[in-house]
Amino acid sequence: MKTLRLTHLAVSIVVVLSAFSFSCAKKASGIRAVRQTEANIVNPGVSNPSIDRANNQNLLYTISVIELPGEAVAGTFTVNAEIQTPSKKFIPITTTHINGQDVYGIYTDDDTGTKLDIRARCIQANCNVYILVVTVVRNNQAQHQIVATSYLSNEKSFNVENINAEISPGSFYRSLDEVVERNKLK
Repeated sequence: MKTLRLTHLAVSIVVVLSAFSFSCAKKASGIRAVRQTEANIVNPGVSNPSIDRANNQNLLYTISVIELPGEAVAGTFTVNAEIQTPSKKFIPITTTHINGQDVYGIYTDDDTGTKLDIRARCIQANCNVYILVVTVVRNNQAQHQIVATSYLSNEKSFNVENINAEISPGSFYRSLDEVVERNKLK
């Protein structure tokens, strides 16, 4: 079992490669979290050719699931997500946001020789907006980026944008702040 610890100050999250049940965590509503499983492509003029290029490069990681956030303790929100690898494996991601702090970390995928730079943020008091940014790095170069935005008000789907360095050079988001600013998410 591989474990990845994503940290920011006192915040930590763990990524586990094996199957893991998230239903044990206490949710704000007292029931299991709602799983958003439909990805709405944002900016298709860049996203669609970027997806094709990433697939040809064996770098096509996809965010397949984002659960709506659950509040285990007042001011602490947990969000579960899944990333599918090019080899069709699933990487479960759990991010925990204490008082709105961002979380980040690196996951190494030995199958593709890449590292995934993973960053996440909850916006607003109840984590009404959740951002997950996954940047695929190979040979110390950012090659592909997936940006997902999940809204608490939408129980079915989340928005996702794909950017490939060869398709749209210079378009990568450099920070979570830039995602917020460019997409007017405040």
